[in-house]
Amino acid sequence: SQTNGVTLSFDLTTTDDTRQKLQRLLRPNISKTEFKIESAFINDMNQNAISAIVLTVDSALIETRRPSLVSFALDVNASDLTLNFDEPVSAESLQVSQIALQSDADRANNNFVQLTTSSYTTSADGLQLIVRISVSDLNSIKLNQSLCISRETTYITISEHLVTDLAQTPRLVNAVNTSNAMKVAVYQPDTTRPRIRDFRMNMNNRTMTLVFREVVDVSTIDMTQITLQNSPLSNGTAHALTGGLMPPAV
Repeated sequence: SQTNGVTLSFDLTTTDDTRQKLQRLLRPNISKTEFKIESAFINDMNQNAISAIVLTVDSALIETRRPSLVSFALDVNASDLTLNFDEPVSAESLQVSQIALQSDADRANNNFVQLTTSSYTTSADGLQLIVRISVSDLNSIKLNQSLCISRETTYITISEHLVTDLAQTPRLVNAVNTSNAMKVAVYQPDTTRPRIRDFRMNMNNRTMTLVFREVVDVSTIDMTQITLQNSPLSNGTAHALTGGLMPPAV
């Protein structure tokens, strides 16, 4: 604690520092920033309350520290990638293509997926940005059966161009390199059952095509689980398939 005297210094709380950055209270010229002191702020040694006043900053040191990613979470079910920073960042500056997910800390297996501009955020400026992973990016992740299937196989890397802070002259985020990737803090696995989006029949070549909403494992297919019927109702005429031939992979 500080001793009684004529000079008093104190640190802003993280909450207050975050709020003043979000509200850009120290922009555009920190040396012209004003602050208001209420009479209940402090007393002198004879318990006389200070006079309420509005002051202008006499001297100021601009922050030069760059923002850093401190943790992240991946919810495969919700297609959400949550990024947590140590200071507020600009959502508008976010470049999702500067994010990669990899299966180990040093990319020794060269097993990774780079996100694309099809993924995006609707978050406001702040300490946390939530990236909505696109269907195409999520399917790229799911196609890789050893990537992002557990907390132990989920790491992130970012370039310094991922995002900037809210300073008048924006500062780039500190990179997280492929040789020292960050492990996921919270991981929610994929427990959503796949669904069929489209169904087509070509009777000229006797081909049935099923289009799914997500990547499926072709090795698990069982054609006998398909029934053709002439009505959506169960009392129509129906035929359960006895098998089928899968064309070779292209």
